[in-house]
Amino acid sequence: MASVMTAEPRFTWLRASRSDLKLISLCALAYFLDLSGLAVGNTFSAVFFTAGGAFDSAGLGALLGSAFAGAALGVPLLGWLAARRGCRFAMVVAASILALSSLAEAASPDITTLTLFRFVSGSALGALPPLLFAYLANKIPSGRRGAAAMSVSVIGLAAVPATVFLVRWLTSVQPMGIDGWRWTLALNALGATACASLFYFVHEPPEVGEESTVFAGRAPALFHDRANRRSLIILLLLSLLTPWAILGFPLTGGAVLVAKGFDVANSLLYLGVSFLGPIIGNSVVAALADRFARKSILVACVLAMAFLGPLFAVLSDLLALMAVGTLFTTAAAIYVPLFLLYAAETFPAVNRAQANALGWALNRGTAAVVPLVFVPLLKGGRLAEMFAAMSLTLLAIGGILITRSRMAGEPTVPGYKFQDRDRGLIPANKSD
Repeated sequence: MASVMTAEPRFTWLRASRSDLKLISLCALAYFLDLSGLAVGNTFSAVFFTAGGAFDSAGLGALLGSAFAGAALGVPLLGWLAARRGCRFAMVVAASILALSSLAEAASPDITTLTLFRFVSGSALGALPPLLFAYLANKIPSGRRGAAAMSVSVIGLAAVPATVFLVRWLTSVQPMGIDGWRWTLALNALGATACASLFYFVHEPPEVGEESTVFAGRAPALFHDRANRRSLIILLLLSLLTPWAILGFPLTGGAVLVAKGFDVANSLLYLGVSFLGPIIGNSVVAALADRFARKSILVACVLAMAFLGPLFAVLSDLLALMAVGTLFTTAAAIYVPLFLLYAAETFPAVNRAQANALGWALNRGTAAVVPLVFVPLLKGGRLAEMFAAMSLTLLAIGGILITRSRMAGEPTVPGYKFQDRDRGLIPANKSD
């Protein structure tokens, strides 16, 4: 037992092995391409609305929702594949689907064809985040796992402003007379091809050992073990609640500013500044993620968002709104990757990818419904009700996270700190 306690000293991120760094770099590339693909989709509304009405509103709505629908269908299938053929194989398949569908999107002659291939892309874009964070949980030792996940998130988040500005620049210059969004999708297809090839050929490090006996009695099948089912129910509940606040705020933040009387230019300035907060915040948390229990950081993020949301609703000064909005999006950007890692760590290694995929599929399906509920509230000027709903949802998430140890059987041993290392225990007051 002594060797278990001392084999992986905490806070050794700077001493990561070469194989770990390769794996982290590959996961960062996959996450970058995933968020870049989503960011291209976010530009469709602006690009096509300025196309002089070439696309009707119903067709545009179907296009914008097609990726979420594809994720709701494709993510569970890829999670099932990961449970049977391994997480890396499932990510190779997902990246390959993304490469082919992105290329097909770039060549689409009309909105119907684009919507169809956007649906296919959604299955890959939805599957990559839960798979890659489950993969990190299986391959990276706990003393570096939180920092690894947040570092992957930092690089991935940089894809959002990079993609938006790339589409903007390519749209203005239109190389060879081709639309900027088509060039960006073609570049994403090239990157996804490289990502799939690297995942297929790279040497895979061994999984970290299941050194704790907490998982010893669990069945390998996800649905045939009572503890697994209990953890899965909690994961699905949290995944159902999360989009109502985490996604609801960024979707409506710019529109809220317009409703408060600010012009579109100031609203876009707010959106541009809000890109920076998550990148900086995740960089800071990367150095701290393994010093605290995952759950403690998640609860802190949830409580911060529950306070900042209503504050955003009552403020009227642009600079104050930008500051509060940036802090909210920063907390949300920290929450998502850490939640996916925490969720994976609550299951045995063999079940992590499939459980994460099921939770993320429900999350993406719910995300498609959120605008349908919040936009009418926003149009009706019912900001107080909208932000109250967000805050109540966040408080419910915080309550579930706080009480989860009792519901799902997390160990509580005096003198020990739960580190989420394959559900293992590391002495809280003991160095190696």
